[in-house]
Amino acid sequence: MKSDWMHFFLITKYSSERSLFYIMDSTQFRENDVQNYQEFVIPYQIMCDMYSINNNKDILFMDCVQADIEDNPYKLLKEFLKEFLFQKEEQPYVESDIVKKVINKEQSIEFSKILLKRYHEKEVLFYELGKLLLACEVERGYYEKYRNSIQVLLHTNKAVCHKIVYLLYKNSVCNIEFL
Repeated sequence: MKSDWMHFFLITKYSSERSLFYIMDSTQFRENDVQNYQEFVIPYQIMCDMYSINNNKDILFMDCVQADIEDNPYKLLKEFLKEFLFQKEEQPYVESDIVKKVINKEQSIEFSKILLKRYHEKEVLFYELGKLLLACEVERGYYEKYRNSIQVLLHTNKAVCHKIVYLLYKNSVCNIEFL
């Protein structure tokens, strides 16, 4: 309750009589060097406050009950991929938008630190997607290829984001475009 940061969590249930959200949250738990989702309960008002602080931006949600995919990992994977891959904005790279806002002085230099948090968000997303792929019994070779690809992607993303933040603080804008 001292600072705000973005992270992924999954709402699994809501109790209207107790005003509680039951969620899967990775913030407090780390296992094998990866954030690991654990069950967690959060009061309704805190969830509303988080939603309003974020101004409804960067919130991706899918109502599993309406989509009739609660207990079907294949449908969940299909719906997630459809949303994630095809419902993007014209420019889907959030990092690029963050950098432009700092360069154009729409946001302070401190805003660039969000880039470092994006790495963690992607790490959790790809880890959970990997668990879903296993639940869908994806062929082991494809799964291993996926795991290897995300490790390279995440390593590169982390290195580039750190370098961009450094260059922003050094006001070395011309080198950022290449990265």
